[in-house]
Amino acid sequence: SKWDVHGVEIANLLHSLGAEYLAQGVEEGLFARTASEASSNSISLHFGPAEEYSHLLAEANIVFAYSTAFPANSFSPELGAMILNPEWSRLLSKSCRNRCVAITTDRALDPVDGWELVDRLDVENPEVFGSTGYIHVLKL
Repeated sequence: SKWDVHGVEIANLLHSLGAEYLAQGVEEGLFARTASEASSNSISLHFGPAEEYSHLLAEANIVFAYSTAFPANSFSPELGAMILNPEWSRLLSKSCRNRCVAITTDRALDPVDGWELVDRLDVENPEVFGSTGYIHVLKL
């Protein structure tokens, strides 16, 4: 099956590194050079704030946000997790379609915005001595 993958990065250095790895993946034949190559996977890396790419979020089946460094001002005893600041949960719930899966790291999305936490997974992440992945489903 065909995969269309989009990444969004706001940090210039991380975007540049991502673009280098993307070019390497194209060279190795892992991704299509253009989205019109229907039989191949395609990947695009976009630069800027996520709000500028809400049209891509509207088409997504799965969203992954490496949110370890994102602001979180509250803890939910019910979820056993830090909750991302409202702008992230709201942006994703307003932009994504119903039943979209969102995976975040070290912070959960707010159930008030329609996100149901369905699973969590502790994973190795040497940069921060381990992370927890939170898997949510949007239920509007």
